[in-house]
Amino acid sequence: MYKAPVITLMGAVAVASTIRTVCNIQPAIKWPNDIYLRGKKVSGLLTEMSAEQDRIRHIVLGIGIDVNMAIDALPTGIRETATTLAVEVGHNINRTILLHQLFHDLEQWYQEFLINATGVLAEWERLNETIGKRIIVSSMGEKLQGLAQGIDREGRLIIKQEDGSIRQISAGDVELKF
Repeated sequence: MYKAPVITLMGAVAVASTIRTVCNIQPAIKWPNDIYLRGKKVSGLLTEMSAEQDRIRHIVLGIGIDVNMAIDALPTGIRETATTLAVEVGHNINRTILLHQLFHDLEQWYQEFLINATGVLAEWERLNETIGKRIIVSSMGEKLQGLAQGIDREGRLIIKQEDGSIRQISAGDVELKF
């Protein structure tokens, strides 16, 4: 079951691959599952899992992509930090083509995940914009600050805190410090 948390990262890699293919633009991933274009969020993923002690019953991967909305159609509270594919490429995106490519990329990366999750982790690390940066993580009622050092084989974020201690975070909101 240790590979199950990597499903979220696999989904992020697939979405990034789809955006790169359809829009000819290079996205970045902020741990664990937010997709950014030119410093603004364009997509996010949520994963829910039902499991017993010895087996996974199911995993649901939800994907949201801001495709053809104009910036002024976004809620006022996120206009400074969010974008859409159409805004970034200068024209509307054919959603049928985007969805077809997303299904293709999800299947391709899921097969990679089943065979060798380290391939998914390596591609996630190649696309990430979190590792090597100073961050603040809000996780389970606490805020941690430090340097994002990498991810482990379960996709947990490894943080070196100000006092030199190392923490592994499995869920939380990350804010990049500049």
